[in-house]
Amino acid sequence: MAENSRRIIVKHLQLLIFDAEVRHSKWPKFDKVPAGEYEYIDVICERGTSHADRLIEDIDFRGQFEIARPTKSYIDLTACLAVIFVGSAEKLSQVLRILGEEAKLSLKNNKMYVSPWRSLSYMRCKWLYPLGRSKNQTRVTNQGPVGNVQRGAHTRSTGNWTLQLDVLKM
Repeated sequence: MAENSRRIIVKHLQLLIFDAEVRHSKWPKFDKVPAGEYEYIDVICERGTSHADRLIEDIDFRGQFEIARPTKSYIDLTACLAVIFVGSAEKLSQVLRILGEEAKLSLKNNKMYVSPWRSLSYMRCKWLYPLGRSKNQTRVTNQGPVGNVQRGAHTRSTGNWTLQLDVLKM
């Protein structure tokens, strides 16, 4: 279902003349990080001839942070997350750092083991593992308003991490 939804969204973005594709990230095992793979939407928005912005879109973003027996602060933090993430790699990296720390605290407070797929390194691999764009993808310049992606500010502020997410204006 999600795979088909991603492809439909990409087709619509391409019809709007955006350079979009479904990205399949796949990484090998390294250090304590197990091998894995993940799919998300990658969009390049060109601004002029020398600058382009990369946006990452994930249609099940909040679902990636569900853990067993979360603490109240972790529940409050994840409740602030958008179900669908649309943002830059830099914003995503900041959000992952915040959520990774809070997930680790939540699991440790419940005397639970922090599994490798809940580590910050693993989560970064999902969206930020270095890989090139598809060779088959035709690069298209966006003629519409660039960088004008609407991100709603969160209204909940239940802790320090939540305040940081508010500042990021995901």
